[in-house]
Amino acid sequence: MHDSPLPPGYPRLAAFMRGSQNEVAILKRFDHANVLALLSLQAEVVELEQEYRDQCLLDHQDDSTRRFSESLKLSRHSKSPQYEKLMELREKLEEYNRFIIQVHQMNSIPSPQPSQLSALKDWLRDFKGGNSFLQSNEAFTWADPDPSSYLCLSAPVKETDPFTTFITEKILGAYHHFLGHRLGTGEVVDTETGHTSYSSSRISQASSLITTVLASILPVLTILVLNTLESTNARIAVTAAFTALFALVIAVFSDAKRIEIFAATATFAAVEVVFIGSALTGTSQG
Repeated sequence: MHDSPLPPGYPRLAAFMRGSQNEVAILKRFDHANVLALLSLQAEVVELEQEYRDQCLLDHQDDSTRRFSESLKLSRHSKSPQYEKLMELREKLEEYNRFIIQVHQMNSIPSPQPSQLSALKDWLRDFKGGNSFLQSNEAFTWADPDPSSYLCLSAPVKETDPFTTFITEKILGAYHHFLGHRLGTGEVVDTETGHTSYSSSRISQASSLITTVLASILPVLTILVLNTLESTNARIAVTAAFTALFALVIAVFSDAKRIEIFAATATFAAVEVVFIGSALTGTSQG
């Protein structure tokens, strides 16, 4: 028994988001609305807290209610206005504290990559996909170009270095157009539009492989070039150039921290200096 086709609009959008390993399951953060709601709750708590204090002072002026501030049990059994106000304050605090925790947890959800947001917008505009079904105010739901305005339900990409981002945003589309769709290496998440999702982990692995190969080749290539030079000044100039190139490769093709880049570059430069030193020693002995 075949599943009946989903009606257009939100049902198809939900299926599209679900079928893409959540990579385009992108929702608004509503930062302004959340903060506004928290501020309104905070204002209510402040007001209730002051009302409770005022009630305590009022009760303290009367001999029959003076002990309410000293005995919550008595205040509770008497169903005093002071105790009722305290319960009202406690309920509002629970709502306020619960909402703060929710907003804090939501802020830990990662934002989408620009390519993910672009893929969702493309599907929404595609006449075979969303066909611009969003109307009125809902039409602006995903209008903000800033990815930080949204949260993405997919697992965060482990590698977020510039090279991986370049592959995802620039190379992947061309790869799918010329080769990927023939090899079937991606996952078709919408049969109507042919939208295909590629695993973020595999993209990251490919990026790491290319980076590792480049970092491994550069030292050998440097020694090879230095070995062809006879002038010491030329060797020093080439050493400086290759050292800068090595640092650039590490910075662009990986997510290494600054101190890690310094350490790797220093090690690379040390290998070059040792080679130049041994070359000078061999020349002087000759």
